[in-house]
Amino acid sequence: DASYLFPLSENDKLGISTIRCFGKDNKPNLKDVMQYAGFFVADSVDGKVFIKHSPRAEHELEFYLRVSDEKTHPALMPLMDIIQRQVLDEGVETTRQYTVFPFITIDKKADYSETLDELITEISISNEDWTEHILKIGIQLTSFLAWMHDKHNAIHMDIKPKNVVRYIKRKRHLIKIIDFEGVKYGLKDVNGKRIIVNVPEE
Repeated sequence: DASYLFPLSENDKLGISTIRCFGKDNKPNLKDVMQYAGFFVADSVDGKVFIKHSPRAEHELEFYLRVSDEKTHPALMPLMDIIQRQVLDEGVETTRQYTVFPFITIDKKADYSETLDELITEISISNEDWTEHILKIGIQLTSFLAWMHDKHNAIHMDIKPKNVVRYIKRKRHLIKIIDFEGVKYGLKDVNGKRIIVNVPEE
């Protein structure tokens, strides 16, 4: 019963009514969602939204607050909300945090999203020449990382194909970057070309 996780009465802002988990088998499994990091798509008053279990949601929120006073980069996935829920984890009550983002479909006609991870699989079995599209995606990704570096002295720390959502608009392949829980901030070196950050040992 997904409504147990996000009851309407506690989420009037989003108006979430239904929720669907994307697990390994693409089947809703609330038990797995409660135990592991969950990814959901939900219906809201603003259309479909993407919900992610974020153990370090406050760190992700910090990044969005740092960039909120300026025109953000077009490749930045907008943050809509952060939800906190009291849940039972093996009989122990704990607080779970979830970040909420707009659900971006691959194109206007589709009802699903796609990351670069899926694109890599498509390219591997395709007979098309993807060179131009790959270069344009790479330029957008480089531009975004340079924006983080130059404007905010920040390093993403977890750039990978699964953290890059792609979509097609007016026949252009565009991207949105997600997952800023691991962002590190630092200071520029004397030449202003490198960011020096302290990464604590775990």
